[in-house]
Amino acid sequence: MILDTVDARTHPARDDLRLLLLDGVVAAQTLFGDHPHIGFGSPRPVLLLETGETFMVKGPGAPAQVELQVELLRLLGFQRLTGARVPDPLPGWSVVVGPAWLELRDPQGDPWVIAETTPDPSWTVAADAGQVIVLFGPCLGVRPPRGVPQTQYLSGQRAAELRMGIAHGLVAAALIG
Repeated sequence: MILDTVDARTHPARDDLRLLLLDGVVAAQTLFGDHPHIGFGSPRPVLLLETGETFMVKGPGAPAQVELQVELLRLLGFQRLTGARVPDPLPGWSVVVGPAWLELRDPQGDPWVIAETTPDPSWTVAADAGQVIVLFGPCLGVRPPRGVPQTQYLSGQRAAELRMGIAHGLVAAALIG
């Protein structure tokens, strides 16, 4: 894939790559890792950042398609989530909590993802006190599928969507903080 030849941390196109994530509509949900939807078995705060658009690409000679935004974050140090295992720490990145939004910032302090949400005060206290597990991708169980009302999109369905996203390599993850 062409992105494999680009160091997204230092490449001149870094800001253009960052805009790919900033221009998209990202839905956010804050939970704790021991929530049944997540299944990490850890009480750490978890931030789910679900993209509104999916950009599937396949590079020359690549065996399968990948999701471009997930791959971009992987190039920046995130790892592909392969199961309900707490991801490795990613130094320098931060999650900033605003009055009605959350930002994922890189080591230079630049925002990569901005999502409108108001986390529960207990989540904010836990996030301020330690590390946050950040999951990013198009299939995290945050938004209901088209035509399904939010009230009818139940925890079991959300968990199944997240498992499907993980199984298909569509989730980038990092322990931030």
